[in-house]
Amino acid sequence: MRPAVFVALAVGLSLSTAFASTPLQITPTTTLAAETGNNTSTSNLFATTGNGDMAAGNVSKVDTHTLLYPGFDGKIYAHLMGWFCMTAGSTATGAGTLCGSHVQVGYNSNDPAVVHAQVNDMISRGFDGVIHDWYGPGNSSDDIETTNYMNEAQQHPNFTFALMIDKGAIEWYSCYPTCTATQALLNLTQYAANTYFNSPAYMRINGRPVLTNFDIDLHYTVDWNYVAANTPGNPIFIFQNSGGFTHTLSAGAYSWVIINSQYGLDYLTNFYNTGLQYPSELTVGAMYKGFNDTLASWSGNRVMSQQCGQTWLQTFAKANSMYNSSSQLGAIQMVTWDDYEEGTELETGIDNCLAVSGGMSNTTLKWNISGDESTLDHYTVFISTDGQNLMSLGDFAVGTRQLDLASYTPAVGSTYTLYVKAVGKPSMRNQISGPVTFSYTPGVHMTPSNGATVSSPMTLSGYAVSANPISAMIAYVDYNEVYRTYSGSLSTTLSLSSGAHLVVINAWDSTGALMQAQANISVASLSPNAALTLSSTSAVAPATITASTSGSTDPNSGGTISSSTINWGDGATSSGPNASHVYSQAGNYTVSATVTDNYGLSATTTKALTISAPSITISSPLNGSTVSSPVQVTAKAVSGLPISAIIVYLDNNEVYRTYSATVNTSISMGSGQHQIVTNAWDSAGTLMQAKVSITVKRRH
Repeated sequence: MRPAVFVALAVGLSLSTAFASTPLQITPTTTLAAETGNNTSTSNLFATTGNGDMAAGNVSKVDTHTLLYPGFDGKIYAHLMGWFCMTAGSTATGAGTLCGSHVQVGYNSNDPAVVHAQVNDMISRGFDGVIHDWYGPGNSSDDIETTNYMNEAQQHPNFTFALMIDKGAIEWYSCYPTCTATQALLNLTQYAANTYFNSPAYMRINGRPVLTNFDIDLHYTVDWNYVAANTPGNPIFIFQNSGGFTHTLSAGAYSWVIINSQYGLDYLTNFYNTGLQYPSELTVGAMYKGFNDTLASWSGNRVMSQQCGQTWLQTFAKANSMYNSSSQLGAIQMVTWDDYEEGTELETGIDNCLAVSGGMSNTTLKWNISGDESTLDHYTVFISTDGQNLMSLGDFAVGTRQLDLASYTPAVGSTYTLYVKAVGKPSMRNQISGPVTFSYTPGVHMTPSNGATVSSPMTLSGYAVSANPISAMIAYVDYNEVYRTYSGSLSTTLSLSSGAHLVVINAWDSTGALMQAQANISVASLSPNAALTLSSTSAVAPATITASTSGSTDPNSGGTISSSTINWGDGATSSGPNASHVYSQAGNYTVSATVTDNYGLSATTTKALTISAPSITISSPLNGSTVSSPVQVTAKAVSGLPISAIIVYLDNNEVYRTYSATVNTSISMGSGQHQIVTNAWDSAGTLMQAKVSITVKRRH
């Protein structure tokens, strides 16, 4: 039948009745610019780099303590590098160019205004202090920054600073080698004591100032007892790695970011286990987002994937698995606040590879995410009348995906703009949806809209607005009634044949006034065509593989690919259309890509990928062969990282060494049986080995 006006309809609880109380008043408390703009101490000039440092943006300021076990009573420190500067007239948008020997990040580290912004940023994230990587008074710029940090810390009663004496302070900025390393170090500690220890903001343990160091023992022999005895202020010394607990004079040890196949977690396990054996000493844990030194002038092409924020979360989980309120971790060092060249900086935040999108279903705001929700702390919903000046409707727990605006009594005749902000866990990037429009204007509001192409089954929804209560709503498809309700909103799922359809919703208010909305729609029936390309289908671990679904298409009229997910075959996933992933382990993997179009139809395709273990192959001589002396030995090592060295052994004796990836040498051998062994190492220290047994012919 054709749509007709109902007069005698039962009056149920209506949407307009629910909205009869005081209409929603919008009192802006923030702006869209504030919720999306740079809220860090990062320079606005800084651009995204290829080693995982993001451009200035909006970062979660949720307190970092929330990532730790309940009852954590230690301190959280940021490890800080002080060597960044800007060349006159330059910008940081070409990051990768150098200022002196360092990447330009858009500010001078020793600028008091920069130090002020950084300390306030650290405090806003729940940090208790900063440990400054210090090169001594010989590096005047670095020492000026230290002084600025002291002055700034003194303005914040609960914020402290301490010095980490870098080996470079001895190597480049001291009397060494014309004096001993011990004397050079003593000069530094005495200067530190006389210049910084008297500050009320200097870090202390049991009233004694704290000094740490970086790599000094790795490069120099130092009489630490002599240094301690002649340094004013009776400082305590904290050393690095698990061996630091048993170091001369040690009051504790700190951990660092160490690259290995387990994202450094096995190193942290060993460090924490050692620390638990020395309960009277300070154990300083390490939290980091990843590592990538490809921009550093000292690069060893060392890369530890950020795993879209999971590396960061795993370092906290490791500490939480080994400590609790009864067995406390003394302190945590964030490694690092601002090392842009090794890709560990936290200043710009951590990319969680997540996006959020929203839409309306009747009066209900609904949202979806692509990415891992475990990287989020909560959602915040904002409402606005102009799309720019926002008021929060509240924070909502992770897992929540909708909010009925009916409970907020929207004003009849008003149009609102809504945003959903996905607030990351501490130091994660925040993400915000695009604008979602909600019109509470008189009439019938229906989804889908006129001209839309949809998939079947289709969700038909709508709501009616009137100054009077709504009595009933009826939906028709091609002039046939398909749904009826005695309220002010409806939502139903309809199975429709492909092709064109007319959808009509009629609504009546308590006075019998008719309101109507209609839409000519087209039902799509074809799934998208999924395409997947890989940068390589075979590689050597550790291997970075790039995948793309950008070649995917949708055959439906008006169809587009709205989202794609790449499953790497090892438990990790990424959102597309372009993503990369590091394979640390050898194996055969099936990489799959699932694409979804704007009608909700999906398709999946796969590619086979082989990751080989690092190896070395001896191509000459062949195993078991009989040859003449001298013997030509050729070999090649392959790894996803640079090859550091190859050593050739003849019958367990080293006979040849090279610092390249290939061997091609002639070796004299006596007659008889011999074994040739080649050992190779990549830049991560991974050992590869190949052996051949041969017989050398007797000379006649």
